[in-house]
Amino acid sequence: RLVGKGASQSIWPSFSMPQAVQLAELQRAELVRARSAWNPRRARVADWFESNLYEWLVGVLILINVILIIYDTDQRADDGLDRAWLQGMGILYLLLYALDAGTKLFVYRRAFFHSTWNNLDLFVVVSDIVAICLESIIGNVP
Repeated sequence: RLVGKGASQSIWPSFSMPQAVQLAELQRAELVRARSAWNPRRARVADWFESNLYEWLVGVLILINVILIIYDTDQRADDGLDRAWLQGMGILYLLLYALDAGTKLFVYRRAFFHSTWNNLDLFVVVSDIVAICLESIIGNVP
């Protein structure tokens, strides 16, 4: 909320929590209605993305990636020379994340952008690709 003059006005939309939940439920219902017209393969892939097993696997992959990033940071601080396998793992994870985002974009189409997590994932993937391109052109980018 704003402070001072006009403090009762908010810079955020005036959705109350129930309204935000209702909006999310409407978007979900619209997606379910649209899914009935989807190709069966597309619907199966969407079911996979929404499964608990998929969420669990992605969580484990992210945890392993965080551990590798911490290890890579320690290696950089110690001027570790054997970082090639870490760079290879970074590329592998980037490919996995790009495949995930691209497949979700194909399955959900415009509805993909209704999810904050999908937008964050896409931003991270594109940022990492840009950083790799810049590093190949400029050299070592911190």
